[in-house]
Amino acid sequence: MPKPNISLTRRLESCKNFFVRLITTFVLVPIVLVVTYEGGFWFISLVSLVIGIASFEWSKLCGETSLIFNVCYSLTGPIISVIYFYWGYQIALLFIIVFALIYMFTNNRLNHNNMWFSFGVCYLSLPMVCIIMLRMDDSIGLNYVLFLFIVVWMTDIGAYFVGKLIGGSKLMPAISPKKTWSGAFGGLVFSLVGAIILASIVENRVPPTYMVLAIFLSIISQFGDLFESWVKRRFNKKDSGLIIPGHGGILDRIDGLLTSAPIMLLTILLLKDIAFL
Repeated sequence: MPKPNISLTRRLESCKNFFVRLITTFVLVPIVLVVTYEGGFWFISLVSLVIGIASFEWSKLCGETSLIFNVCYSLTGPIISVIYFYWGYQIALLFIIVFALIYMFTNNRLNHNNMWFSFGVCYLSLPMVCIIMLRMDDSIGLNYVLFLFIVVWMTDIGAYFVGKLIGGSKLMPAISPKKTWSGAFGGLVFSLVGAIILASIVENRVPPTYMVLAIFLSIISQFGDLFESWVKRRFNKKDSGLIIPGHGGILDRIDGLLTSAPIMLLTILLLKDIAFL
């Protein structure tokens, strides 16, 4: 009986995963873009839903097995978004701290990873508030969020394709064995190209600060990806979940946004008198 061709099997599996990943992307991206364009209640609802699912995944990733605890933890982000919607970002930030302290000092009977649960509240809810704040600027908020999404998405795409095609030296093999330096550089280039195209369409010009911010956010986004890889390795998990076919969990898709969104908002606040979008 002939032995199965392991190499061929792996290639077929890789191709299948790629096409599933591609189809999922073509379905989800238009939905996200339409809701982002609409803004307001629908945008806040989408962001809240995403963070709620991500919180559920984070709780499970940290070793929690109680469904009741996981569900309660997943409601933290949506509750904070409701608080933001009615009472503003100051009260929302206050409640992020309150929830973080609650999870830090409440011992769970199944495990003692309270620091991870406490950190998760800030790690997930703070970027959520930042993204909502960016979009709520009626005059240019849509451009801000589109810029952020394009940079992060193109970073992921560039890193994936260039890393697959070129390969080479590993970026941080102890944290993420598949990531390469060529992929990291490809992510930078793709993000810059995506940002330039967006600027050309929206403003018919490409300010230098715009390009610098795109590169900086791309780097921050890749650090976010590496951080989540480190957390998964810390808890011996391959993916954060299976909710998105071909991609894994929600956390696997938004890890770059979680680190880059606060930096984007901080940059906007610091450079509010400089038009770069």
